[in-house]
Amino acid sequence: SLSQGHPAGQCIACFKSLVEGLDLYELFTTHDILCSACRSKLRPCNKLINVDGLSVYALYWYNEGMSELMHRIKELYDESLVKVFHNDLRYRMAWTYRKSYKVCVPSSEMKTRERGFHAVQGMFEPWDVQDAFVKEDVKQSLKSASDRRLIANAIKLKDPNTRKYRKILLVDDVCTTGSSLKACHDLLKNEENTVSIVVLALHTSWDHKGSLTIKKK
Repeated sequence: SLSQGHPAGQCIACFKSLVEGLDLYELFTTHDILCSACRSKLRPCNKLINVDGLSVYALYWYNEGMSELMHRIKELYDESLVKVFHNDLRYRMAWTYRKSYKVCVPSSEMKTRERGFHAVQGMFEPWDVQDAFVKEDVKQSLKSASDRRLIANAIKLKDPNTRKYRKILLVDDVCTTGSSLKACHDLLKNEENTVSIVVLALHTSWDHKGSLTIKKK
């Protein structure tokens, strides 16, 4: 029912009624924890994009609405909002990656302790992703080649045996430059496995790339 996301039937982001603005058909077919106004602020992508040589499937573009949502989760520590993406992952995409071993790009241990929860694992909770990496605190917004090498050197695989899985899915909340994804991908990839990548939001600077052909996993 519409009230599953909040005991009072309220939007989990703005706390307005979940039925506000819905027509009769939507009233019986919509199962969301965001109201239609808040959901409309998120711009769907749902495409496989070439990000600096990596094939990255993105659910949404990182626009102003997504930036605000991520800020509330990661900087204001609003853990309840990690559920916003669960329906996408549970009902629309779970079958595609059902046979993959799922790992997430590492988060700063210091920020995770401050928040009191692991943001990326929370957002991908329906997929039960594993925290397979450790990372020193390095700003991911750095873009030069030397900074990319710095990020790569800061990320380590906890257990090399993770690479033994034939199908691995690497996930992250936001992809901006692709540096962290590239570093994690290279640590996981070998000649015998495939490493797919899914992000919740991709920076709009990659919008001009266009979509790639999606292959069955």
